[in-house]
Amino acid sequence: MFFNPKLKLKLIKDVNERRSIQSIMNILDNSFGFNYSVSNGHVIEIQLISVGLALIPRQFGNFPHLNKIQVPSNRIKKLRNIERCQNATIINLSGNQLKSSALEQMISLTKLISLNLSENQLESYYELGLLKNLEFLDLSYNNITKIPDCAFSHLKSLNLSNNPIFELENLHRYESLVQIRMDNCNLPTKEIDILEEGIEAIKDYCRDKALN
Repeated sequence: MFFNPKLKLKLIKDVNERRSIQSIMNILDNSFGFNYSVSNGHVIEIQLISVGLALIPRQFGNFPHLNKIQVPSNRIKKLRNIERCQNATIINLSGNQLKSSALEQMISLTKLISLNLSENQLESYYELGLLKNLEFLDLSYNNITKIPDCAFSHLKSLNLSNNPIFELENLHRYESLVQIRMDNCNLPTKEIDILEEGIEAIKDYCRDKALN
């Protein structure tokens, strides 16, 4: 449950976690965009929304039960310290200033299930194929031009809308994919029609294209 961050401090049993939350509050000077959720005495979710954040706070590594991180609408360009969040399953980094070179910092987050990277400056997302448990990926409103040949083994939902992607390819390699969005891309009319036929038609088209 989210309410006044100061009032929840007493709910945090672990001294190190409590001090880390206080440290973040001091840095942000009681920003309205900061909040967190506590369960069984541990911090499990942190929100830092539109607080002018340039880096992931190092203190995030002091929360062993932290599984949901929401830091949208900030100024983050690099993902230093994100590798300290090994138990994260949901991360929202939308509306930041990330480029593809920053994604290498995420490949150790093997428990990650849902990732929102919309409204950034990504040109590619090849590295994310190493996140073997990833199921939901939002990459809308970036600068991606090609669909990389990645073996996403568990990815179910992919949003590539509003990217300058100019052709359908490699999606047959995304074996578990059941939903894709590619609104407002730069696809030729023929491939826009293929999109409307559904995911199996898309995979068949990409498979035939790869063979030819």
